[in-house]
Amino acid sequence: MSSNRIAELRARLQQMGLIKPASKVVARPAKRTIEQLVPGVWREAAGMRCYYHVEAYPLEHAHGCRALREALEVAPDEWTPFLVNLEEAPLDLRQAVFIDTETSGLGQNPSTYVFMVGAGRFIGNQFIVGQYLMPDFVSEEALLELLAADLDGRRGLVTFNGRTFDWPLIEMRYMLNRRIPPDVASPHLDLLPLARRLWRRRLVSCALGSLENNLLGLQRSGADVPGYLIPQLYREYVDYGLAEPMAGVFYHNVQDVLSMVSLSAIAGQTLSALGNPDMAPAADFLALGKLFTRLGRHDDALRAMELAAGSGPDRDEQALALRQWSMLLKRLGKWQEAADIWEAQLGPDSLYAYEELAKYHEHQRRDPYAAAVVVRQALEQLAAQGAVLSRLEAQLYENSFRHRLERLERRTARQDGTR
Repeated sequence: MSSNRIAELRARLQQMGLIKPASKVVARPAKRTIEQLVPGVWREAAGMRCYYHVEAYPLEHAHGCRALREALEVAPDEWTPFLVNLEEAPLDLRQAVFIDTETSGLGQNPSTYVFMVGAGRFIGNQFIVGQYLMPDFVSEEALLELLAADLDGRRGLVTFNGRTFDWPLIEMRYMLNRRIPPDVASPHLDLLPLARRLWRRRLVSCALGSLENNLLGLQRSGADVPGYLIPQLYREYVDYGLAEPMAGVFYHNVQDVLSMVSLSAIAGQTLSALGNPDMAPAADFLALGKLFTRLGRHDDALRAMELAAGSGPDRDEQALALRQWSMLLKRLGKWQEAADIWEAQLGPDSLYAYEELAKYHEHQRRDPYAAAVVVRQALEQLAAQGAVLSRLEAQLYENSFRHRLERLERRTARQDGTR
């Protein structure tokens, strides 16, 4: 049968619905390689190779609301109380390296590989970010050797959660390959615990994304990929050569590094805000007060609490600042200054002030009569149900005040009897 006849029969059968039309073969586009997606070079080491991408930013480059150069304006001594090892030398960000890793999993065990490392450092009038990607799991030694050579001569490390995750994992990978980790981790500044001390009062979360949105005013582009997907994207790259999503991983990693620089700038400016109160909101001064108290910088703590109490429209924040300010004054033996604050706070929302003022009159001024007056005022507030307290709190306060008043009345009766 001729080919024309076969074609006619096939066409008639298709019209009758007895056979389906022949499907068209659609040519699939060729997979793009990592070289086509992210400009870079393959670098060889230890008989293997590693892909290297580098980006350079001028110091005036703004990442969010902060220029990169602003991190260099922070005095090295400002970082000393927050270093991983308090015995370390001051941290000079010009000599330090900002490290962020991408890993094959979220655990810290020998099966978790560091497949990408972003290392940023200030060089001259630029901030340079170099990113290393190992193309498969057997190329790990190339990444480790190249990274060690790149970090040679650097002193100091800046990370975000690197104290408990990034750097210990890097050290473990070196040790598993019988190599010595780069000698760069001293001094080490982990920005995550510092961020929590400074901003957890006014932010729901101190995750890097939250800090970017709320402090830096930064929104990442659609090129970003969620961090939790990155291990899966790397496995698909290794197993199937799917390089397109890895471009998003490069973007994610470099943004993490740049965000650490901008966060260093804003953290340093917050730590030095006592000299320029307009640089920080009241909630930050309250956090600074607690932080400086813990560090034993009592004069700075008192100044920070004073600024927190006197700035901002949030009455709850002001009340809390006044309370912490007065309690620090009490701790330092500055009784009259503390008593002035308690006097100013007397009211239904500050029953603690009645209690502290009564203690002051009784034990410091030796005046049980004045103390009894204050306690009676507190009981009147409770009786009027003017205090914003739970039933349990109100009962505890009432029991405490009544017990104190009974003791004070016995003392005043004895004194009256001896006159």
